[in-house]
Amino acid sequence: MFVFVKAKLIFHVTLDKKNMGICAVELETKSSKLIVLSLYRVPTGDFNQLIKYLDDGLKYLYKPKVELLICADINTDYLIESY
Repeated sequence: MFVFVKAKLIFHVTLDKKNMGICAVELETKSSKLIVLSLYRVPTGDFNQLIKYLDDGLKYLYKPKVELLICADINTDYLIESY
Protein backbone atom coordinates (compact mmCIF):
# COMPACT_ATOMS: atom_id res chain seq x y z
CA MET A 1 0.00 0.00 0.00
CA PHE A 2 1.30 3.43 -0.98
CA VAL A 3 0.72 6.44 1.20
CA PHE A 4 1.59 9.58 -0.71
CA VAL A 5 3.31 12.20 1.38
CA LYS A 6 3.41 14.91 -1.25
CA ALA A 7 1.88 15.61 -4.66
CA LYS A 8 3.07 18.40 -6.94
CA LEU A 9 1.90 19.63 -10.34
CA ILE A 10 4.98 19.89 -12.57
CA PHE A 11 3.27 21.31 -15.65
CA HIS A 12 -0.02 21.43 -17.50
CA VAL A 13 -0.25 22.60 -21.10
CA THR A 14 -3.29 22.73 -23.36
CA LEU A 15 -2.19 23.21 -26.94
CA ASP A 16 -5.24 24.53 -28.71
CA LYS A 17 -8.30 22.71 -27.42
CA LYS A 18 -8.70 21.23 -30.89
CA ASN A 19 -5.30 19.51 -30.81
CA MET A 20 -3.80 18.11 -27.59
CA GLY A 21 -3.02 18.51 -23.90
CA ILE A 22 -0.20 17.29 -21.66
CA CYS A 23 0.15 17.24 -17.88
CA ALA A 24 2.72 15.93 -15.39
CA VAL A 25 2.39 15.34 -11.65
CA GLU A 26 5.03 14.19 -9.17
CA LEU A 27 3.91 11.89 -6.36
CA GLU A 28 6.24 11.23 -3.46
CA THR A 29 6.18 8.64 -0.70
CA LYS A 30 8.64 8.27 2.15
CA SER A 31 10.74 5.92 0.05
CA SER A 32 10.19 6.81 -3.63
CA LYS A 33 9.10 9.32 -6.26
CA LEU A 34 6.78 8.72 -9.18
CA ILE A 35 6.08 11.10 -12.06
CA VAL A 36 2.83 10.57 -13.95
CA LEU A 37 2.72 12.05 -17.45
CA SER A 38 -0.71 12.25 -19.06
CA LEU A 39 -1.20 13.06 -22.72
CA TYR A 40 -4.25 13.45 -24.96
CA ARG A 41 -4.47 14.05 -28.72
CA VAL A 42 -7.77 14.61 -30.51
CA PRO A 43 -8.26 12.27 -33.50
CA THR A 44 -7.71 15.12 -35.96
CA GLY A 45 -4.71 16.58 -34.09
CA ASP A 46 -1.21 16.93 -35.52
CA PHE A 47 0.63 13.65 -34.82
CA ASN A 48 4.09 15.21 -35.39
CA GLN A 49 3.33 17.92 -32.83
CA LEU A 50 2.30 15.20 -30.35
CA ILE A 51 5.63 13.39 -30.82
CA LYS A 52 7.58 16.64 -30.40
CA TYR A 53 5.84 17.58 -27.14
CA LEU A 54 6.09 14.04 -25.80
CA ASP A 55 9.84 14.01 -26.56
CA ASP A 56 10.34 17.46 -24.98
CA GLY A 57 8.31 16.43 -21.93
CA LEU A 58 10.27 13.22 -21.42
CA LYS A 59 13.60 15.05 -21.72
CA TYR A 60 12.43 17.61 -19.16
CA LEU A 61 11.07 15.02 -16.71
CA TYR A 62 13.80 12.37 -16.84
CA LYS A 63 15.63 11.95 -13.56
CA PRO A 64 17.65 8.93 -12.48
CA LYS A 65 15.97 6.89 -9.74
CA VAL A 66 12.53 8.44 -10.36
CA GLU A 67 9.87 6.17 -11.80
CA LEU A 68 7.91 7.53 -14.76
CA LEU A 69 4.42 6.41 -15.72
CA ILE A 70 3.01 7.52 -19.09
CA CYS A 71 -0.75 7.48 -19.67
CA ALA A 72 -1.89 8.54 -23.13
CA ASP A 73 -4.78 8.60 -25.54
CA ILE A 74 -3.11 9.42 -28.84
CA ASN A 75 -6.04 8.48 -31.10
CA THR A 76 -3.96 6.83 -33.81
CA ASP A 77 -5.06 4.18 -36.27
CA TYR A 78 -1.96 2.01 -36.63
CA LEU A 79 -3.33 0.39 -39.77
CA ILE A 80 -3.04 3.61 -41.80
CA GLU A 81 -0.29 6.21 -42.12
CA SER A 82 -1.39 9.14 -39.93
CA TYR A 83 1.54 11.55 -40.15
